[in-house]
Amino acid sequence: MPTTKAAIARYFAVKEPSRVIMEVGTHSGWISRKLTELGHQVFVADPRRVRALASGQDKDDALDAEFLARLGCADVKLLKPIQHRSEQTRLRWRCCGSDKLVQARPSSCNCVRGLVKTSGARLPTCSSEPLHKLEDQAPADVGGALQASNG
Repeated sequence: MPTTKAAIARYFAVKEPSRVIMEVGTHSGWISRKLTELGHQVFVADPRRVRALASGQDKDDALDAEFLARLGCADVKLLKPIQHRSEQTRLRWRCCGSDKLVQARPSSCNCVRGLVKTSGARLPTCSSEPLHKLEDQAPADVGGALQASNG
């Protein structure tokens, strides 16, 4: 199934409340919150614990899923479930991340300007905001860096 909010909601909204076991990962925070909202009991496994328990040569996604399911049926404590950060903590982290990105932007722009100079060209003076719009004025070999600087 696609890892989207719509697909998760569509699939799990019609299911009876169930125990859902997953390994921590990029999507596990929002998926576990969504599944909990839908009435499911969610356990997010600590990957270090699961890896130690499942150290074998024949590893793949299907086997990992079966192993997690078996552990979840036997005793969820074996998963050493983790708790994701609270929404308030995540919002603070997001604000901090935004601040870091804003602070990094001038450095990124200076890097792009430096790349352009190494090709014997210069970009016109402008704020960092529209820098990516100057792509057509940059040498072809560094034009893509301008798009990347807009992030």
